[in-house]
Amino acid sequence: MLNLVTWLILPVWILFLAPASNAQPILQCLYTAPQSGPSPGFLVQGRDGNFHGTSAGVGTTSGNVFQLTPAGAFTLVGVLNGLNNGLAYGGDGFLYGTTATGGSLNLGSIFKIGRFGLTTTVLNFDGTNGSRPLGIRAGMDGFLYGTVGTNSAAFPAGRHISVFQFTTNGTLTILYTVTSGADFSSVPVQAPDGLLYGTMAVETIALPPLGSSYRVSIYRLSTSGDFQNLFSISNAPGPAGDLTFGPDGLLYGAISASPQYPNAGYGSLFRISTDGAFTNLLTFNSSNGADPEARLLLASDNNIYGSTLRGGAGNHGTLFRITTNGDFSTLLQFGGANGVGPVAPLIEAGDGNLYGTTQGASLSSGTIFRLVQPTAVSNFSVSNGVAAITWNSFSNGIYRVEYKLNLLDSTWTPLVQRVTATDLTITIFDNLPTDPQRFYRVALLP
Repeated sequence: MLNLVTWLILPVWILFLAPASNAQPILQCLYTAPQSGPSPGFLVQGRDGNFHGTSAGVGTTSGNVFQLTPAGAFTLVGVLNGLNNGLAYGGDGFLYGTTATGGSLNLGSIFKIGRFGLTTTVLNFDGTNGSRPLGIRAGMDGFLYGTVGTNSAAFPAGRHISVFQFTTNGTLTILYTVTSGADFSSVPVQAPDGLLYGTMAVETIALPPLGSSYRVSIYRLSTSGDFQNLFSISNAPGPAGDLTFGPDGLLYGAISASPQYPNAGYGSLFRISTDGAFTNLLTFNSSNGADPEARLLLASDNNIYGSTLRGGAGNHGTLFRITTNGDFSTLLQFGGANGVGPVAPLIEAGDGNLYGTTQGASLSSGTIFRLVQPTAVSNFSVSNGVAAITWNSFSNGIYRVEYKLNLLDSTWTPLVQRVTATDLTITIFDNLPTDPQRFYRVALLP
C-alpha cells in the first residue's frame, strides 16, 4: 500500500496539498508465516536492532523462537515444546523466556537465548518451585518476574497461584502464593518504588446466554511478600491481562471477553492508581473492537496503544489509541487480507514505528507487521531554481518521488526511484526546468 503526498509548483505561487491531520497509519506486512506452522507471537527489539519473538506452542506442541530484521528477513532460532509467548531482557543483557511444559519433568522451564541464538535451559520447574509458568517480564531492578502453578492435585492445571522472582544467576524465589479463590491472570509489572502490580481472576458460572463471568482483582505485592488487593470488579466478561504504567504514573489495563458469550460484554479498558482509585475508560461494543487480550503499550507520544482480538467491520480485530483522558480512536481494522486476530502486545521500535503480530485464521497465516505514520511534507522551498522537499520518514523506510506536469496526466514520471531513509526526515532536491508547473508525490514503498 502506497502512502502519497502531492503538491503543485506554479511560476508565481505554491499550492501545497498534504494529508489530513486524521490520516490513518499504514500497515506494512514484514513477514507471513507458513500455514502449517505456528503464528508469530510476542516481539521484542534487540540491542542489535533486530526483532526477537516467540510463536507459542500449546501443551506439548512445539513453538518457535525467531529473529526478524527490520527488512523482514526471518530466521528460526530454536524450537521448544510448550513455549510461552514473550521474551524479556534480564539484568545481564540476555533474553529470557519460559515454557509451560518441557524441562526435565515436563513441568516447564526458564530458558536463555545466548550468543548466536543458542537457547539454553537455566531452570527446570519441578513442582516444589512451581510448575507451568505463564510468562516472564523484566523488572526495573534487573530481576525477572512471573507466575507459576503447582503440581498439587488441589489446583488444576492452568491455574497460576504464585508470583516468583528470578535472578540471572539461576535463583528462583516464590514471593507470594494464593491459598484459595482467584489465581493470577497476568505477569506483574514493577513500579519504580519496587512494588509489583498485576491482576487476578476467578471464574463464576452464570446461566445461558451470558455464560461465564469473572471477578477481576488488581493487586499490589512487595518483593518481601506483602500482598494487598487494590480493587475488584464483579461480573466482568473475561480476565484482565498485564498492566502497563502510563505517563501519569497510573496503571492501565484491559478486560478481555469470551467469543462464545458476547452477551456478557466485549471487554473494556481501565485505569487505576497505585492506591486503588479505579476508572473505566472505555467499554467496547464490537464495532470499535472486542476482546482486548494484549498488554497495552505506552508510546513515546504519551498515548496508550493496543489491539482487540475480534470486532471491527469484519470481526477480525482492530488496533486502537487511547489518551489518558479516555479519548479513543480506532487506527486500523483487520480484514483478513492484512491479517486476522492481533493477540500480542504492540511494541515501539527505535525507528518510532509500532510493530505487532496477527495470529491468522483457517484461510490466512499469521503475520508480523509494522504500523507507520502517514507521510507528510514538513518543509518545501525554492531557491535559485532548485526545489527542496522534506518529509517525515523512519530509518530504513524506502520512498519514491514522482512528478507530472498536469493533474490530468494519467502517468507519473520518476524523479527518485528509491531513496532509503537513514533518519527521521528526508530531503531531496529538484533542479526546476522551464516547466510552467509541476505536481509531485512521495510514495512510501512496501
